[in-house]
Amino acid sequence: MECHRFAQSVDVNISTKSLQLYLEMKENGIFPTRYEFLSIFKLCARSMSLEYGSFILKEARNTGFLADFLVANTLLDMHVKCMSLDDARLVFDDLICVGIQSHGVL
Repeated sequence: MECHRFAQSVDVNISTKSLQLYLEMKENGIFPTRYEFLSIFKLCARSMSLEYGSFILKEARNTGFLADFLVANTLLDMHVKCMSLDDARLVFDDLICVGIQSHGVL
């Protein structure tokens, strides 16, 4: 059980540092690509950091990256792993292109 707690605390620390780095990038005029969104949503899913993921979701929506199949499916996966099933359903319903991967996540 102690290893699990340690891993969870490491994930939260990494999530916090990743969010700080993301904000620094924006302050310096560096805007995220699909790869940053993919990485952040995967990290949020792994660390169950729905709060961070929801914050970044606004940026992904504003920049049009939710139209990207992989970004949208990674976001869907984050909501499912964070047990935010109502939000997962909303993301699923908004998917432009629903594939087998999308159904598999749900």
